[in-house]
Amino acid sequence: MRPFWLVTIGLRGYDDRMRELFKTCGMQATLVFIAALLVIALQMAFQEKEIPYADNITYMAVALPLYETGIYEDGNFKNTVLPPGPNGEGMFFAPLYPAFLAGVMHFSEGLREAARCSIELVKPPLIEEQCALDFRILWGAQALLGALSALFIWLAALALFNDKRLAWLSAFLVVTLNNFAYYAGVVMAEALIMPLFYMACYGIILCWQKQSRGAALLTGLSFGALILTKPSFAYLAYFLATGFGGLGLYTLVKYKKTRALQCVFLAVAGAVLLTAPWIMRNHLKLDHAAVTFGYGPFTLSQRVAYNDMTMEEWLVSWIYGIPGEGDSIAEKLFRKESYERWSWGDPNGFYRQGNDVLRARTLEEAGGHDAHLSYLLKNYVIADLPKHIATTFPIIFRGMWVFELWVFIPYIAFIVLCLNGLKTRRYDYILYALAPWFMLGLHGFATVNIARYNIIMQGSLGIALAWGIIRLWERYRSKKTPAAGLSPVTG
Repeated sequence: MRPFWLVTIGLRGYDDRMRELFKTCGMQATLVFIAALLVIALQMAFQEKEIPYADNITYMAVALPLYETGIYEDGNFKNTVLPPGPNGEGMFFAPLYPAFLAGVMHFSEGLREAARCSIELVKPPLIEEQCALDFRILWGAQALLGALSALFIWLAALALFNDKRLAWLSAFLVVTLNNFAYYAGVVMAEALIMPLFYMACYGIILCWQKQSRGAALLTGLSFGALILTKPSFAYLAYFLATGFGGLGLYTLVKYKKTRALQCVFLAVAGAVLLTAPWIMRNHLKLDHAAVTFGYGPFTLSQRVAYNDMTMEEWLVSWIYGIPGEGDSIAEKLFRKESYERWSWGDPNGFYRQGNDVLRARTLEEAGGHDAHLSYLLKNYVIADLPKHIATTFPIIFRGMWVFELWVFIPYIAFIVLCLNGLKTRRYDYILYALAPWFMLGLHGFATVNIARYNIIMQGSLGIALAWGIIRLWERYRSKKTPAAGLSPVTG
C-alpha cells in the first residue's frame, strides 16, 4: 500500500502548490497565456502556410488510420522494419503526437480530408494544386500548445528569480522568435514536445527548490509523455533519475531525510505509469517490449556516415555551420572539397551517403533489424569512439542555433548566468538548463542534428538573455541599484 500512499501525498502537495501559485500570480499567469496566444495568432496570420511534405505526411499517415480504425499502424513505414501485428499494429514511431492528431481529427472533416488527400498524392506541388487543405482546427490547437509553452517558461523564470519583469521578458523574447507560431502551423511533433518539455523542466525546478512531491509526480508524468512523443527523451530521464537518485540516497544516509528519495520515486512512478501500457501493448502485439523499434538504427546510420570526414572538413565545418551566411562564407574562403559533403543534397555528402547507402549496407551486414542497432554501435561508434566523439562537436555546433538573429548573444548571457550561479551556490538555473544541453549533446552524438531537434533550448536561453538585458539595464540606470541575479544560498 505504501506506493499508493506516496502518490496520494504527492497529489495533495501538488494541490497545495497550485493553490499557492494561483493565489500569488494566477492572474498574471492567465495574462501571459492570453498574450502569448494573441502574439502567436498574429504571427500565424502573416506567415506563409507550408504545404505538407516529408515528415508532415508521415505523421498524418499514422494518425488517419488511428482515427478511422482505432489501430496504431506504421503508416508509410508499414513492413519497413517489422511485419504488422495481428490487426495491423505497428511501433516504428512514438505514439503520442499521431494520437493527438487523431484526436483533433474527430472535430474536423476538413482536416481528415486534407490528411487523406496529402497521403494519397505525397508530392507537395500536387497537394497544393489538388487538395483542400483545411488545417485550421489543428493550427488552433497547436497555437494553444505554444501559448502553454510560453506560460511554463514564464513560471520557470519566476520560480528562479522571483522577478516578474524578468519572467515577462523571458516569455516575450521566446514568443517573438516565431518558433511557436511556425510549429503551430505545421504537422510536426515539436508542437507537442515543447509544452511537455517546459512543463517537465518547471517541475524539476520545484523539485529542487521545494522538494515538492506533487511536482515530482508532475515531472514524471511529463517525462512519460515526452518519451511517448520522442523516445530519445528516455535517455534524459535515465540521466536525471540516476543523478537525483544518488542525491536522494546521499541525503538519506547523511541527514536521515527521505523527502528527496520520495520525490525520485514519484517521478519514476509517473513516467512508468504513462509508458508501461504502450510498452506492454508492443510486447503483446509485436513481441518487442520497447517504445519504438527500428527508429534508433534508422537515425544512427545517418549519423555515423559523418565519421568519414577529414580534418580539413572538420575545421571548415565550424564556419559552414554558422547560421545565416556560414555556408556562403565557407564557399568563398575554402576549396569545394572541404565543405561540399556537408550539403544535405550532395549525392556523395555525409547525409545522403548515410541515408541512402550506409543504412542498407549495415543492415545487410548485421543480418537483420534485430541486430542493426548493436551492429552500428559496435562497429561504427565504439570501434571508432575517438573519431565519433570528435565529429560530434561540429554536429552539435550546427544544431544549437535556435535563437536565430541573436546568434551568440544568448550563449554569452547563459555562460555569465551559470558562472553567477556557481559563485552564489545557486544551482537551480544550471539544473534547468542541463536538460536541453544534454539533449543537444545526445542529438550530436546519435543523429544528424538540426536546429529543429534542439528548439527546446529556447526556454533556458530566453531566460538567460532576459537576465542579461535586465542586468545591463540596472547597471546603466544606477550602479547603486542591485542587478538582477541569483541570491547567494545562506544557512
